[in-house]
Amino acid sequence: MTIGVDLRILARDAGTGVEEYAKKLLSFLIPLDKNIRYKLFYNARKKQPLNYEWARAVNVNVLESKIPNKFLEIFSRFGFPKIDKLLGGCDVFFQPHFLPAALSDSVERVISFHDLSFERYPEFFSRRQKLWHKIINPCEQAEQADKIIAISESTKNDLVGLYDIASDKIRVIYSGVSFPKNITEIEKKSCAAKYNLPENFILFLGTLEPRKNVLGVVRAFEVLKNSLILPLPVRGNTAADGERQDLKLVIAGGRGWLYKELFNYVGASRYKDDIIFLGRVLDEEKEILYSLAKVFVFPSFFEGFGFPPLEAMACGTPVVTSNVSSLPEVAGDSVLMVNPYRIDEIANTMKAFLNDSNFKNMMTEKGRERARQFSWQKCAEETLDFILK
Repeated sequence: MTIGVDLRILARDAGTGVEEYAKKLLSFLIPLDKNIRYKLFYNARKKQPLNYEWARAVNVNVLESKIPNKFLEIFSRFGFPKIDKLLGGCDVFFQPHFLPAALSDSVERVISFHDLSFERYPEFFSRRQKLWHKIINPCEQAEQADKIIAISESTKNDLVGLYDIASDKIRVIYSGVSFPKNITEIEKKSCAAKYNLPENFILFLGTLEPRKNVLGVVRAFEVLKNSLILPLPVRGNTAADGERQDLKLVIAGGRGWLYKELFNYVGASRYKDDIIFLGRVLDEEKEILYSLAKVFVFPSFFEGFGFPPLEAMACGTPVVTSNVSSLPEVAGDSVLMVNPYRIDEIANTMKAFLNDSNFKNMMTEKGRERARQFSWQKCAEETLDFILK
């Protein structure tokens, strides 16, 4: 059995959830059966080095080429070039993302779909992205696929409801989460010093784009800070009022699109000095940031899965997230959920964790237990089983 894998999604190294999925899944998938040969298609005119241990495994061959991907996306409609032929042949072609790919009729096509946010909320995307989605036509990709992996029931329901895809060719396979190693105090202090982090902060981590509702996080933080001007009741073993009044908001993540409104708003905020932008952080630093934060807040308008809340739960950080799309499905009752459009609700829910350490500790433990249900090993095993069926 030879499985071709489309790695074009990794060429930009933009730090997206789809890239995280591809990298983590392959690191567990490839070692499962050494008798399966993997041929990796890594193409782009300019691309990042494919510097992963799984790409150097004995049962892996990598084809690196510099064909412009826009050429492939457009001309795949006319049936060329056949990617399986460029690879020297394969039985199945697995795509961690729905990029257009021309294949021979004999090759089975398996595609992972993460979300259809661009269909649900087109206003959250730039004109260029809307045009790109028209060109690649995700609905057509779903129709052409022999099998589809949906990373949540929410995404499966959208594929059936919006694209009229037969449910029997879709299998829901949840992504995994990596539990942090034991983080030392030295590592915490080093990360805090590198980014000049305050002792008390609320964290948002994700790409800066409208769908993530980062502006809503900022507005909720302003409401929260206004409430902290007055003394708060203390129940349990909580921080002193003064510490809470020194609370900061730390926003980590690369710039995506349509983010100017966010920066303009923060620049005019009375609390602009309490809002810290870190930009994109290293993967190995994420778990340290989660563990340092008092609360993690992620009131996204729409998610196909939602890695950040699950990662924060695994790190023992209490989470405030949205009650929409896949987030209740993934997080269960281990987080506090809010209506992402209700700024006051987001602010009051963050305050609930700050006010009551006993409640915070209880939810922290529930979060860790919930996160243990999501394993990359299980994800890889279910993915291989589905591919080979």
